[in-house]
Amino acid sequence: MIRRVFPYLVGTAVVAAIVAGLIFVGLPSAQRMRRIDQIRVDDLRQLSYAVGAHFGREGRLPASVQALASAPTASFRSTIDPATSEPYSYRVIDQSRYELCATFEAEVDGDYGSRFWAHDAGRKCFELDAQKQLAR
Repeated sequence: MIRRVFPYLVGTAVVAAIVAGLIFVGLPSAQRMRRIDQIRVDDLRQLSYAVGAHFGREGRLPASVQALASAPTASFRSTIDPATSEPYSYRVIDQSRYELCATFEAEVDGDYGSRFWAHDAGRKCFELDAQKQLAR
Protein backbone atom coordinates (compact mmCIF):
# COMPACT_ATOMS: atom_id res chain seq x y z
CA MET A 1 0.00 0.00 0.00
CA ILE A 2 2.79 2.45 0.90
CA ARG A 3 4.50 1.70 -2.42
CA ARG A 4 1.35 2.75 -4.30
CA VAL A 5 0.67 5.90 -2.25
CA PHE A 6 4.28 7.13 -2.03
CA PRO A 7 4.56 8.30 -5.70
CA TYR A 8 1.33 10.30 -5.32
CA LEU A 9 2.60 11.92 -2.11
CA VAL A 10 5.89 12.86 -3.78
CA GLY A 11 4.05 14.20 -6.85
CA THR A 12 1.73 16.25 -4.68
CA ALA A 13 4.69 17.66 -2.73
CA VAL A 14 6.48 18.62 -5.96
CA VAL A 15 3.39 20.37 -7.36
CA ALA A 16 2.85 22.17 -4.04
CA ALA A 17 6.49 23.33 -4.04
CA ILE A 18 6.18 24.68 -7.60
CA VAL A 19 2.95 26.53 -6.80
CA ALA A 20 4.46 27.96 -3.59
CA GLY A 21 7.52 29.10 -5.54
CA LEU A 22 5.39 30.87 -8.14
CA ILE A 23 3.36 32.57 -5.43
CA PHE A 24 6.44 33.64 -3.48
CA VAL A 25 8.66 34.72 -6.40
CA GLY A 26 6.00 35.63 -8.94
CA LEU A 27 5.36 34.57 -12.47
CA PRO A 28 8.30 34.78 -14.87
CA SER A 29 6.49 37.41 -16.96
CA ALA A 30 5.92 39.61 -13.89
CA GLN A 31 9.58 39.25 -12.91
CA ARG A 32 10.63 40.23 -16.44
CA MET A 33 8.42 43.35 -16.27
CA ARG A 34 9.91 44.34 -12.90
CA ARG A 35 13.45 43.78 -14.22
CA ILE A 36 12.79 45.99 -17.27
CA ASP A 37 11.21 48.67 -15.07
CA GLN A 38 14.30 48.53 -12.84
CA ILE A 39 16.50 49.10 -15.90
CA ARG A 40 14.32 52.08 -16.86
CA VAL A 41 14.69 53.65 -13.42
CA ASP A 42 18.44 53.00 -13.45
CA ASP A 43 18.69 54.64 -16.89
CA LEU A 44 16.68 57.68 -15.76
CA ARG A 45 18.74 57.99 -12.58
CA GLN A 46 21.99 57.90 -14.57
CA LEU A 47 20.59 60.43 -17.05
CA SER A 48 19.65 62.74 -14.17
CA TYR A 49 23.24 62.55 -12.86
CA ALA A 50 24.57 63.36 -16.35
CA VAL A 51 22.17 66.30 -16.74
CA GLY A 52 23.22 67.57 -13.31
CA ALA A 53 26.92 67.24 -14.19
CA HIS A 54 26.34 69.09 -17.47
CA PHE A 55 24.51 71.84 -15.60
CA GLY A 56 27.42 72.11 -13.17
CA ARG A 57 29.98 72.40 -15.98
CA GLU A 58 28.04 74.56 -18.43
CA GLY A 59 25.69 76.50 -16.18
CA ARG A 60 22.71 75.45 -18.28
CA LEU A 61 20.64 72.38 -19.02
CA PRO A 62 21.48 70.38 -22.15
CA ALA A 63 19.20 70.81 -25.16
CA SER A 64 18.56 67.04 -25.24
CA VAL A 65 19.77 63.84 -23.61
CA GLN A 66 21.01 62.75 -27.03
CA ALA A 67 23.37 65.76 -26.95
CA LEU A 68 24.75 64.37 -23.68
CA ALA A 69 25.52 61.06 -25.37
CA SER A 70 28.04 62.72 -27.70
CA ALA A 71 29.86 64.44 -24.82
CA PRO A 72 33.27 62.93 -24.01
CA THR A 73 32.28 62.72 -20.34
CA ALA A 74 29.06 60.78 -21.00
CA SER A 75 28.59 58.49 -18.00
CA PHE A 76 25.26 56.78 -18.51
CA ARG A 77 24.19 53.52 -20.02
CA SER A 78 21.36 54.44 -22.36
CA THR A 79 18.92 57.06 -23.57
CA ILE A 80 16.74 54.33 -25.09
CA ASP A 81 13.98 52.27 -23.44
CA PRO A 82 15.17 48.63 -23.26
CA ALA A 83 11.84 47.13 -24.34
CA THR A 84 10.44 49.60 -26.88
CA SER A 85 13.71 51.01 -28.27
CA GLU A 86 12.12 54.47 -28.05
CA PRO A 87 14.15 57.31 -26.54
CA TYR A 88 13.32 58.40 -23.02
CA SER A 89 11.51 61.72 -22.94
CA TYR A 90 13.39 64.78 -21.70
CA ARG A 91 11.89 68.25 -21.42
CA VAL A 92 13.36 71.47 -20.08
CA ILE A 93 10.90 73.26 -17.78
CA ASP A 94 12.93 76.36 -16.88
CA GLN A 95 16.58 77.34 -16.30
CA SER A 96 17.31 74.50 -13.88
CA ARG A 97 14.22 72.27 -13.81
CA TYR A 98 13.57 69.46 -16.26
CA GLU A 99 11.66 66.22 -16.52
CA LEU A 100 12.58 62.71 -17.56
CA CYS A 101 9.79 60.36 -18.61
CA ALA A 102 9.38 56.66 -19.31
CA THR A 103 6.53 54.22 -19.72
CA PHE A 104 6.50 51.51 -17.06
CA GLU A 105 5.02 48.02 -17.11
CA ALA A 106 3.97 47.75 -13.48
CA GLU A 107 3.37 49.77 -10.34
CA VAL A 108 6.34 50.03 -7.98
CA ASP A 109 6.07 51.75 -4.65
CA GLY A 110 9.62 52.92 -4.03
CA ASP A 111 11.61 49.67 -4.25
CA TYR A 112 14.49 51.52 -5.91
CA GLY A 113 16.11 52.93 -2.79
CA SER A 114 14.03 56.08 -2.97
CA ARG A 115 10.32 56.79 -3.06
CA PHE A 116 11.12 59.49 -5.62
CA TRP A 117 11.33 56.83 -8.34
CA ALA A 118 8.03 55.15 -7.38
CA HIS A 119 5.62 54.86 -10.31
CA ASP A 120 2.36 53.39 -11.51
CA ALA A 121 2.05 51.33 -14.66
CA GLY A 122 2.03 53.58 -17.72
CA ARG A 123 3.77 56.84 -18.52
CA LYS A 124 5.44 58.62 -15.61
CA CYS A 125 7.43 61.86 -15.67
CA PHE A 126 9.88 62.75 -12.91
CA GLU A 127 10.55 66.44 -12.34
CA LEU A 128 14.11 67.20 -11.29
CA ASP A 129 16.04 70.35 -10.47
CA ALA A 130 19.70 70.48 -11.52
CA GLN A 131 20.37 73.42 -9.19
CA LYS A 132 19.22 71.37 -6.21
CA GLN A 133 21.26 68.40 -7.44
CA LEU A 134 24.39 70.57 -7.27
CA ALA A 135 23.57 71.63 -3.72
CA ARG A 136 23.63 68.02 -2.48
